[in-house]
Amino acid sequence: MKYLGEVIEAIKESGFDVNECVYQKGVLTLSAQKQEIEPRFLTEETIFQHPEKEESQQIPDYYRTYPVNLLESFKASNSTQCFEILYELCRIMNFDRLRVGDYVPLILDIPMSEHKGVEYPAVKGEYHAVIADILDYHIVFNIKEPVFYGKINKDNTNEGGFKESALGEYLNTAFLKSIGGLADFFIKNKDGQKITLPTFHEVFGGNSQDMNMNFYKKIRQSDYFKKRINRIKTNVDDDLIWWWLSTPDAANSTNFAVVYSGGGATGGNASNGTGGVSPTFCIA
Repeated sequence: MKYLGEVIEAIKESGFDVNECVYQKGVLTLSAQKQEIEPRFLTEETIFQHPEKEESQQIPDYYRTYPVNLLESFKASNSTQCFEILYELCRIMNFDRLRVGDYVPLILDIPMSEHKGVEYPAVKGEYHAVIADILDYHIVFNIKEPVFYGKINKDNTNEGGFKESALGEYLNTAFLKSIGGLADFFIKNKDGQKITLPTFHEVFGGNSQDMNMNFYKKIRQSDYFKKRINRIKTNVDDDLIWWWLSTPDAANSTNFAVVYSGGGATGGNASNGTGGVSPTFCIA
């Protein structure tokens, strides 16, 4: 493993003693035991530190409520190393140092691509993969900003669901290929896709649409989206925008569910090219 030393250090700093470490044929096996320690307070050398707090005001890791940049907090050299550390924390199911809202910066450089008659634009820039939910050994991410604006399908139809859509194909071919080694840490959703869009229930909960979830077998509203402010997205000019969900509209065969600019739910024609695309993925 390329960053084995850093991974072990991160696990130790999470409150575990690593008793045994074996790496053979691409598989890392760790034996770890929880340390019996008092909650520690932040110093300049610790991983999490709020930049606006004086040292005397710093709070324990376990009670932190503000989001942090995990790339900086893990002192990782790039986003791939950051996801490698997160993957190992999933394996031992220790999320004490993580909070919903924490994020990993992503540098995307994806060429223009056409799928099923729909042309998707080139994507280039820095985006933020925000932790939307943490449950058991899963960490679900949503890219905070709309990565681009586009159609789900060439025509106004939701036949075949998101799995068979032009956008679904694009995200799991051209988009997935362009992010390189990051995709190695992603698990497939119920439709066999590593990258998708949030579902209606993941964003809003309830049961007003046909039940469907990406990574869980039961209905669960993602913790991040329980706050309306986190359902509201803006463009580069800070104008409010609406954005796509992957759930077909059960009442209208031409529509998919969307989040409108005020953070509520509605539907949009599948061929409407002005919808924001904010992909979601999960490591476990």
